[in-house]
Amino acid sequence: MTDENGEFEFDGNAVGSEEITVEILIDQEPVYESPETFEPEPGDDLGVFDISTAITGQIVDEHENEDERVPVPNATVLAVDDDGQIIDTALTDETGLFEFDEEDVAETLITVEVNIGPNKRFDSEPQAYYPEAGDHLGTFAVEMSDPELLEPEPDGDYSVPAIGQGTELEVTVADDDFPTSEVFVEFYAVSNGDYIPIGNETVHLDAPDSERVSTTWPAANEQGVYEWAAVAGDMYNSTAIAETGTLTFEIDSDAPIIRGATASPDDEVVTGDVDLEVDVEHHGFPEDGVTVEFYEYDSGDPEVDELIGSDTLESNDTARTPWAVDGETLEWYVVAESDAGHVVFSDIFSFGMAGDLEVRDAVTGELVDDRSVEIDVTAPDESFTTEVSDGIFDISQLDSQDETVRFEISAMDYYPRTVELRSTVGGETVFLERGPDWEADPPDDEDDPDDTPDHEDDEDTVLVRFELNDRTGDFDPDETLLRVTEQVDNESQLAHSETFGSINRVDVTLTRDDRYDLEIESDDGGVRGMGGFTASESEVVELDVGDLSWPVPREEGYEFDARLSEDGNLEIRWIDEDELTRPLEITVTDYEEGYTVHRDYEASLIGHYAETVNVSDDRTYEVTAEATRDGETVELTQIVGPTDMDVEPPLGEKTMAAISAVAVVVVAGIVGGALSGIGAVLVAIFAGLLAVMGWLPVPWSAIVVALVVSVMFYVGDTT
Repeated sequence: MTDENGEFEFDGNAVGSEEITVEILIDQEPVYESPETFEPEPGDDLGVFDISTAITGQIVDEHENEDERVPVPNATVLAVDDDGQIIDTALTDETGLFEFDEEDVAETLITVEVNIGPNKRFDSEPQAYYPEAGDHLGTFAVEMSDPELLEPEPDGDYSVPAIGQGTELEVTVADDDFPTSEVFVEFYAVSNGDYIPIGNETVHLDAPDSERVSTTWPAANEQGVYEWAAVAGDMYNSTAIAETGTLTFEIDSDAPIIRGATASPDDEVVTGDVDLEVDVEHHGFPEDGVTVEFYEYDSGDPEVDELIGSDTLESNDTARTPWAVDGETLEWYVVAESDAGHVVFSDIFSFGMAGDLEVRDAVTGELVDDRSVEIDVTAPDESFTTEVSDGIFDISQLDSQDETVRFEISAMDYYPRTVELRSTVGGETVFLERGPDWEADPPDDEDDPDDTPDHEDDEDTVLVRFELNDRTGDFDPDETLLRVTEQVDNESQLAHSETFGSINRVDVTLTRDDRYDLEIESDDGGVRGMGGFTASESEVVELDVGDLSWPVPREEGYEFDARLSEDGNLEIRWIDEDELTRPLEITVTDYEEGYTVHRDYEASLIGHYAETVNVSDDRTYEVTAEATRDGETVELTQIVGPTDMDVEPPLGEKTMAAISAVAVVVVAGIVGGALSGIGAVLVAIFAGLLAVMGWLPVPWSAIVVALVVSVMFYVGDTT
């Protein structure tokens, strides 16, 4: 039996030195018998047996040098009998080969015709063939047509405005050889006789026809005279190159200029409806007017994005349009088009909308609107106390929206809460816990926001004092905010947020035995989740901050994480709360070998990206995120996985640390006494090995000192 490569083997002991013929069967039916006999020796190769019964041939282009002839694909080849009837048709493959069916053509007098599309290009007559099954008719050379370039634009002694970021160059490509041909078109800028590439296109059509192709010339976007040319060639060496020659056009007016630095609002927090504004200048004023259209950013395509409004300018001025906004963070851009046809796009601008501070009941989730809520407000350059009766404080009334604002909230029979906001965008909701004497709808004459409960009188609440112990230097208590939240019906509810301050403490009244989530945030945007906390008793809780291994630059607005999951997969995530990332490219490479393991490219707007990559958990990987965010390039890298000497503790870090410490003592005891000199050296080396493996939490400086001292004593003793 033949293998998948068509190869077979005979038993040399059975066949060797015997006179044999070779027969081949497919599905038990004979398809081949060798016309010759063989007398092989063991190890001989009998050769290749061609069992094809098809009648074949090849079509190439008609080049005077046979070595430079190129196969013609997709040509139609006809077998025509002596009565002029077509008895079989074949299509050439990529190598120009064709096959006729031996049942139709074998032992029949035929001529061969070749069609390109509907047109006959070759006829073998008067040469005729009388093929047998398996014959190869030979190679047929066909004359191919030259490609053409027609109707190039822009061309001539007239003005052409630059559109968008440049001028569109266009030309029509025609070739009678389609579909057997591909035409490659190159666009060039012509400067002092030199051809400088601009762009290229490839044209392939299913029938002889023509197609309009174009490319953008970015440099042709201001006043001046421009020269360009297009050149086209196909795949055949026998055909000629098509050229447009040098073409000339003139741009006699400039595009408008959008002064992005004057855009408003941009990179700020506003309140209520806004007027969008941006300055536009144009050298063509007043003869060449400019229409400025304002769009809400979604895709960057004005055909798709929502038009906010427009303004028309006849001189250098500010374009304006009102916008009834609805949302937290909004993006917008403008498109300015002159009467002459110049179109320019601005950058993308963004701003945030200040929200409300909502005060809600922690039990029902409803607004606290059945009593007065007193709010002490401390903001930059202002401080005041106010009361609300509907549970909503309008943050927009504050003079500043971009700096930290502190709210101290109290209401009758509710425990007081403190909320500090680093940003007022989107507002905040705080949930008040009821006291033991809480009743709905207190009478107006008894409603006193200062009449708040005492946790000592309520066995269901505890007072917890949180203190910060920062060992990283990244979370100064004076500038670090503690957020206390609780998960209720799968939603996170804010209970308290406050800066530790110079006294380094935050006091929070919590419901006994409820579980809360703790998070700290520094002034520069660093965020650290401190895990869950169960409020079991009134106590002082120290929040210990070690190395910040999972940075979340919230103030920058994005988060990049990469780590190995418990099942050994590589988990990657990019979170952009403001959805300003576009595009994002993630690359995973083997840290030691340098080859690429995984690459992903997201060209569209990114708010949340998550990917799981199957990797080997015993390898180390470099994960790189390269993104363009709000017009700026961001590149972050994380090294994930073990290093060469990094061994995962089999029994947990604390257990292995204890075992390692005992092991060092045991080794010291074994090599003590008469071996104490060299033994001290061995103990220091053994401790260093455990430290390298990550099992013994001893500073490297201590191990180095111990090794140096032990070596010095050993050398002193031996000398």
